Amino acid sequence: MGEAAAALEKFDRALQLGAGATAQLGRAAAYIEMGDEPSAIEACRAALRNEPGNTIAGQNLKWLTTPSTVD
Repeated sequence: MGEAAAALEKFDRALQLGAGATAQLGRAAAYIEMGDEPSAIEACRAALRNEPGNTIAGQNLKWLTTPSTVD
């Protein structure tokens, strides 16, 4: 926590090395910490393209795209 930009760099490198859905989920978490929900949503979608049955990516995507009921 608190080092989202550094984490994002590491997950980007892991993605280049073939980490796939796992790296995308890490990227999503880093984007959330940075307050960048659209990028987090795209990272979850990328994880699902890489691994369609990934339940964590699916749950995270649902959470990120469900409108909040808290005002």
